[in-house]
Amino acid sequence: MPTKSKVAGPAKPKSASKGKGTAPKDSPATTVVTKPTKGNATMSDQVTIIDLDMNLEDFEDYEILPDGPLPGECTIAEVRTSDNGNQYFYTMWRIDPSDYPLDYDRENAPNGTIMNYSRVQVPTPGDRRSITSVKKFMAAMGLSLKTNSIDCSQWVGKRAMLNIGHQVYNGENRNQIVSVENEDA
Repeated sequence: MPTKSKVAGPAKPKSASKGKGTAPKDSPATTVVTKPTKGNATMSDQVTIIDLDMNLEDFEDYEILPDGPLPGECTIAEVRTSDNGNQYFYTMWRIDPSDYPLDYDRENAPNGTIMNYSRVQVPTPGDRRSITSVKKFMAAMGLSLKTNSIDCSQWVGKRAMLNIGHQVYNGENRNQIVSVENEDA
């Protein structure tokens, strides 16, 4: 039997004047209706209905952050393995709305912007390229390099300057972290 649950609050609709405004206070919350699944069900086995508090055409489009440096905080750091069997550090970063450029509409992401960075390979002993990459990455977070072990869980909560760029994915502009540098540099 399908069930409904809240997943988000009211959205910001476009207004006739400048494309900005607020949803009415009595707008219903966004809900998702799912059909329970058993065992190893796949998404194709699951029926999902998402009810929004207004028509999609009334939502204002998201604008990406402008290219350039912005401070961010590491929220996730872990070792992952690529399809080719190569290990790399997967990190997730949050840019706080208070750090957005002054001319950027904070309503695009009022709870902050989350981006991942996965361009640092787990170093192989003797491979200078991979070791240099992780050294620069750790130095950017202000971590000591006087160690012979790496515990990426210690990266969570560290801040760094994120060099933000953009890429086109499926015809849509999206932000990406181009590099991670020392916040004080």
